[in-house]
Amino acid sequence: LMKKNIILFITILILSTLASFFIYEHFNKELKARNNLSTTYTKLDKKNVYKIININKAIKLVKQGNGALLIGFKECIWCQQYVKVIDDIAKKNSLPTVYYLDIKEDRKNNTKKYQELVNLLKDKLKNDDLGNKRIFVPFLVIAKNKEILATDDETSTLSSDKVDPLKYWTKEKINALEEKLKPAIEKIKICNECNK
Repeated sequence: LMKKNIILFITILILSTLASFFIYEHFNKELKARNNLSTTYTKLDKKNVYKIININKAIKLVKQGNGALLIGFKECIWCQQYVKVIDDIAKKNSLPTVYYLDIKEDRKNNTKKYQELVNLLKDKLKNDDLGNKRIFVPFLVIAKNKEILATDDETSTLSSDKVDPLKYWTKEKINALEEKLKPAIEKIKICNECNK
């Protein structure tokens, strides 16, 4: 009887350990999928350079971090094209991570954190119709040691009525953007561990 109880106990222990492992793996995969930009940006591969961050981390990155930050939101048709362009440029230039911030809600509600981010980027931002600084998207910023090395918002104020977002990014335009961003990418590549 004692032997049967021990065998039963060991069997239950093994089965519960296996069940725990599979449950953990399932939720871990689900979490990774939710944190993968390819779930909302359909042109992106699952293996992309993006790491989704919140506005607090974005502010910290611009203030004192080292890295590239892409600001956008999934409903923006220009962002849908731009994330793929930046992913390709980053991979080609061995930049393992580009941080991504979905700005839609903070911008819509003009939150204090949005205002803080606008204030940090104000010298690089365009004005809205009322003359106020605004983060038009897509907006890319590359920062290192409290310095903004490069920004790009080439397509942020283009109208999809006049220019086709699907045809805008020609090889020439992608190459020109890459040349513009390369010096800044080289400077932050060296310091990719700095934000940990």
